[in-house]
Amino acid sequence: MKTNPFSYGVIVTGEDYCPRTSLEKTVRSNFLSGQNMALHGERRIGKTSLITNVAKKLPKKRLVYVDFLFVNNPMDVVERIAQAVLETANASGFLKTAMSAFSSLRPTMSFDPLNGAPTFSLTNTSESHYTPKTIEEALQTIYSLNEKQNLVVIFDEFQDILRIPQSPEILAKMRSRIQFQSKLSYAFTGSHRS
Repeated sequence: MKTNPFSYGVIVTGEDYCPRTSLEKTVRSNFLSGQNMALHGERRIGKTSLITNVAKKLPKKRLVYVDFLFVNNPMDVVERIAQAVLETANASGFLKTAMSAFSSLRPTMSFDPLNGAPTFSLTNTSESHYTPKTIEEALQTIYSLNEKQNLVVIFDEFQDILRIPQSPEILAKMRSRIQFQSKLSYAFTGSHRS
């Protein structure tokens, strides 16, 4: 028998999930209407669990979950986006399409020797480092895939991008692309660190 009814450090589902009917209804409505949203609050109150539980229950939608926790540099941002898309594509049966869409970043797939799960890595073929254009390309690729795959995107721990010295440029590039992607819903979740 569990002595503590709360689970920390994992996305909670099933019996352990604490529903918030009113908030879930708002999140669901935003996802279905293509509205972007931000969910920000104290740590460990269930933001990620809430938003992923709602997203997974959406009819005919595929969830792209990107975790920016401890993101280190601009190219890491691009890689996390691409890896999340490739993982969703692998699970949903459109991996070949997604890998060709990210061809400028040269995606490669290998298998974890311990559990056999596929893992993805990227190499930027145009340059060996991040350029402002690569973040735009990653977001445009998501948007292009959305036309046939019907995606919702969660950018979790989004506040960690602010720790990167180039964060103003990254955020400007993200905004410049996302604001024109009206048929795709993004959710930005973040927490207070202190």
